[in-house]
Amino acid sequence: MVILPTEKRFDWQYAPVMLFSLVLLNVLVFFLYQSGDDDKFTQALKHYQQSQLLRMEWPAYQDYLSQDNEQELLQEFREDYDTQFTDDIIYHIVIDDEFLAYLNQHADKLVFDPYDEGDNWENWNRQRERVGDYIGSISSLSLGLIPDQLNPLTFITYQFLHGDFMHLLGNIFFLVICGFAVEAALGAWLFLGLYLASGIFGGLLFALVDLQSGTPLVGASGSISGVMAMYLGVFRLKKIEFFYWIFIFAGYFRAPALLILPFYIGKELVDFFLVSDSNVAFLAHAGGFVSGGILTLLAYYFKPGLINHDYVEEDQSVDPRRQALAGLYERIETIRFPEAIRQVTAIIEEYGKTFELAALRFNLMKVTRADGYENAFDDLIQVKPKGDQEITQLAKIWQENPELHARIDRDRALKLGLIFSTAQHIELAERIFGCFYDAKQPCSSVGVLAR
Repeated sequence: MVILPTEKRFDWQYAPVMLFSLVLLNVLVFFLYQSGDDDKFTQALKHYQQSQLLRMEWPAYQDYLSQDNEQELLQEFREDYDTQFTDDIIYHIVIDDEFLAYLNQHADKLVFDPYDEGDNWENWNRQRERVGDYIGSISSLSLGLIPDQLNPLTFITYQFLHGDFMHLLGNIFFLVICGFAVEAALGAWLFLGLYLASGIFGGLLFALVDLQSGTPLVGASGSISGVMAMYLGVFRLKKIEFFYWIFIFAGYFRAPALLILPFYIGKELVDFFLVSDSNVAFLAHAGGFVSGGILTLLAYYFKPGLINHDYVEEDQSVDPRRQALAGLYERIETIRFPEAIRQVTAIIEEYGKTFELAALRFNLMKVTRADGYENAFDDLIQVKPKGDQEITQLAKIWQENPELHARIDRDRALKLGLIFSTAQHIELAERIFGCFYDAKQPCSSVGVLAR
């Protein structure tokens, strides 16, 4: 479920320099700094293996798993150890901080070679520290926010780290959608200050819930939650436009801005208590929402001159085409298909035909078996699809409606064959070519399709 404020349209008059700087910094950190994390972890595993640490720790690790009642895992690892397939064992040992703490308390369980004077506790400790240095240099552990190792610096640095590319992409999407309007309303430096402050408070709430946790927090989600709350705080009780997407339902609605903030916060708290085994930092989001909203309201009431009121009050009229589309999707969601057919036809007549609209009209008319749905098929075939997604949709419609193929003239069929002449839909192009070949209808276009 997604609800996003979309009241403001992008305006170069208020160029979001700070927003673009934050986006660029996050991207650079991910690709230039965090890209080395895999190599660091690989080096840790390699050093652990080469320094014979597994031989020293294997008896202790068996006792450790036995005490934790991990009998099934222990049996599996014993079979791996006997057959010298130790990669998985080493991986689990290296990432298990609790086992390292166990070793430090039970050093007597380590096994050394009595015939090798260099094989002793000092050597084990030295090699273990080397492995720890590799692991500790990984971005999430060196600059992430770790509750049981709180460092003031990491309350800032964790905001610019991300778990993977999709994590980065998702955060940038929400930051850009909301950030340009917030920066235009607050100014670049106040926007930056509240952005960082939201991340700090989000991280603080995350840490305070479990100060004994060794799990690092990374990501700009708390900061971006603050930006979304700032958006609402800037408009306060003014009715603004929101986009919503719930399962298959999407559309727009208008509501007083601040009324959505409790929903944002409540959703994160509900997810925190109900969603188990999730790697999403719900409390960091909630903390970001709360702090971003409160700080913006404080700035609004104590330093109103900091707010660009002209921008906030500026009426950026809603795109009438988008309003019409919102009405169309509302009719589809409420299964008012005849009304939806009339609506999509009106939109096509007023704003022009696109593949998306033509396909939507055909599917609606086919589902309802409305009069003239064959003509809607003709109209759809006349529109050239753009991009692989629309071509795939056209191919699906073509395959599902063989009874309508005869309505298409030769020239249009040949064009379809050329459109389908991709690696993904080559079989459809071959069938179309086969029809012309069997009918012995030679022409230059057929030759092009053949090639």
